[in-house]
Amino acid sequence: IITEANRAEIMAQDWYVAELEYAKDGKQWIHKPIMVLPETIKYSAVGFSYIPIDAELLGLSAVRLPIDGRVPIFRSGEIGIVSASKSQELPDYIAGKIYALADQRISWCELEDANGMKIPFDTYTVDYDYGKVTLNGDFALGNLTGPLIAKYRYQDMGLVRDVKINGQVTFTKPLTHNYDPANTIVGSALVIGDMKSRYTRLFVQPTWNSVWSDEATGGAISANYNDALYPLEVSNKGAIQERWAMVFTDTTTFKCVGEYTGELAQRGTTTADYAPLNPITNAPYFKIKKEGWGSGWANGNTLRFNSIGANYPIWVIRTVKQSEPTVLSDSFQIMLRGDIDWVA
Repeated sequence: IITEANRAEIMAQDWYVAELEYAKDGKQWIHKPIMVLPETIKYSAVGFSYIPIDAELLGLSAVRLPIDGRVPIFRSGEIGIVSASKSQELPDYIAGKIYALADQRISWCELEDANGMKIPFDTYTVDYDYGKVTLNGDFALGNLTGPLIAKYRYQDMGLVRDVKINGQVTFTKPLTHNYDPANTIVGSALVIGDMKSRYTRLFVQPTWNSVWSDEATGGAISANYNDALYPLEVSNKGAIQERWAMVFTDTTTFKCVGEYTGELAQRGTTTADYAPLNPITNAPYFKIKKEGWGSGWANGNTLRFNSIGANYPIWVIRTVKQSEPTVLSDSFQIMLRGDIDWVA
């Protein structure tokens, strides 16, 4: 403690500097150094060294990554998601019965049996607004093991207003659910934007040379397809990212070849609409109207166009720290959120 009586004596010491003084409990104190022999001092320290990662092994260039490899995922003005995951055991499994979950306004739900086997999605329906699960009228347990467990998730999405270095993330609006830290995570969202299927680059060329160019090759031909009056029809459900070639085998018949899909089994003709089926979605890849075909087609003539699907390819890199495995298997899910505009 510094007092009026000892201040002059303390300030006369060789070690005294004003920065050592501090106030506490209404009194003035000073940190007084203790003189020791340097060779008797012991201290502990933690040092960090960063190992450069091979870009080929990593799969991307590490030049722009921070030196410690950590990349910020929350930024002011971007979208954040607060998500809670829960499980609820159903009391029984009666066909046609409605089961109320403990929470409403859920964003995802699926049923599993006691062994973790997923229940087929077409055997039950989910009311996401009111948090209810209804088993189909013909539901039967079969090879599944009871009891059934509903695994569901509810979320809040909002604009990030502030991000602090201590990990606190603030949104521009209040949360609308109750969250328990034990089952809640906060994540950032990759904003995709509006998605819609469409077609582009429609043109004709005299022969098919198996070269996927977005410009016509060879000379001009008299035959053409009138997509101004009869545009090709594509749907979000059926269209994919593909470059297509309709290659005529005679004056009215053609085969359909995709750059990645290959040649389709279904042939087309200028006298009927052509709508080859996407076997994954059971919807046509596209539809060519018969009224759009002009005359003058000959063997080898080709109609080229590109279809663009209502999808958004993403790359996912999962980072696993070096350690001994704690579980036999692990997995993760990619969750897509979306809004649609209903057309009356």
